[in-house]
Amino acid sequence: QAGGVRITKADARGSFTALYNTFYNNTATRAGAIFADISSGSPNYVIQYNLFINNTANSADGSKANDILILSNCTYRISDNVQIDGDSSDALIQSGDDVIEIANAYSVVLPYQYQRDIHVRAGGENLQFNPDRTDVLIGSFGNPLKTIDYAVNQRDKAGNLDLVLYRQNYPLQYPLWIYDDDITIKDEVFCSSPYYTTDKSVISASYGSSHAFSIREGSFVLNAVNIDITSTVSPFVLIFITGQGSFEAYDSSITVVASNSKLIDSNQFIKSFKLKNVNPVTFTGSSLSSSLISTVLNDVSTFDITDTTIDARNNQRYASLRIDDTPINLIFKNVKFSSLSTNTDSKIAQ
Repeated sequence: QAGGVRITKADARGSFTALYNTFYNNTATRAGAIFADISSGSPNYVIQYNLFINNTANSADGSKANDILILSNCTYRISDNVQIDGDSSDALIQSGDDVIEIANAYSVVLPYQYQRDIHVRAGGENLQFNPDRTDVLIGSFGNPLKTIDYAVNQRDKAGNLDLVLYRQNYPLQYPLWIYDDDITIKDEVFCSSPYYTTDKSVISASYGSSHAFSIREGSFVLNAVNIDITSTVSPFVLIFITGQGSFEAYDSSITVVASNSKLIDSNQFIKSFKLKNVNPVTFTGSSLSSSLISTVLNDVSTFDITDTTIDARNNQRYASLRIDDTPINLIFKNVKFSSLSTNTDSKIAQ
C-alpha cells in the first residue's frame, strides 16, 4: 500500500514526523511514499523538507497519490517539501467525505537551465531565468545563483557541475542530493574581490536533517571550502553514500555538532573517500556507540586520509572499515587522532 511509510492502525494516536528524507522511485498501490488510513485515531503529522522524485501509486480502485495519501481526521503540518517531476495532486488528505490536495505541501521551486559552470554568491537569485535579460544565462558570473542547495538540487537536467563560490558563508536549507553526476565546489581564483568576506567559503547549516550530503553513484569534491554543520537529529551522518559514490575534500576543515554522529556512512562499497590537508575534522556531541567513519571497500575503492587532524573524542572509534576485497589504496598518512572516549571498546580503527 505504501512505497515508504504505512500507518494503518485504526486507533493510531501521537505524532508522526518525517523531515529531510528522500523518497525516490518508489511504487505501491495507494501511496508512492507515505500512506495513512486510520479510522478512529487522530494523530498529528509533520512532513516537511523532504524530497519526492518519481514515486507512483498504481491502484485501480479507490483514492491514491503518488507521494502522500492521508485518510484520517488529524492535525498536520505538511509543507516545504521539494518535488521533481510531479504536481500538487501527488499529496492528498481526507477532508470530510472528500479527498483533497494538501495546500502548500510542496515548495514551488522552478528548475534553472543547466550549464557546467555555475557561480553562487550573496546577492544572486534562485530564478529559472532573468525576466529582464532573457539573453543571459542564470548562474553566470553576472547572474549568479544565491544558494548552493538550489544550484545542486534544482537543475533542469542531469550533468556534471562545477560550482564557483566567492569566499562567503553559504547556509543550506536542504541537504545536497547528488545522484550520478560529478559535483565540484571551489572558490573563485581571483586574489581579491569585493564579494569576498572570509578567506575560504563555508558551507553551513543548522537544521533538523539526518544528513548533509546524500551521494549515490556520483562524486562530491570540495577544494578549499570549509564545512560547519549543526544538527538536532540523532543519529546524524554528514556524508551518506547509497551507491558506489565518492567524497573528497582538500585543504578544508570540517566541523559538526550533533549526537551519535558520523563523518561518512555507506551501505555498500564506495569508489573513493579522500581527506587531504583537512584541518581540523572536529565532531562534538555524545557519540559513544558510533564510529566516525563507517564504510565498505573493495577492489575498486580508494581510501586516503593524509595530512589531517581528527578530533572526535566522544565517538567510540574513528574508523570501522569492512574490506570485501583488496582496495586500490588504503592510506592513513600523517594523521593526528585525538584521544577517544573512556569506553573500554574504544579504538582508532577496526
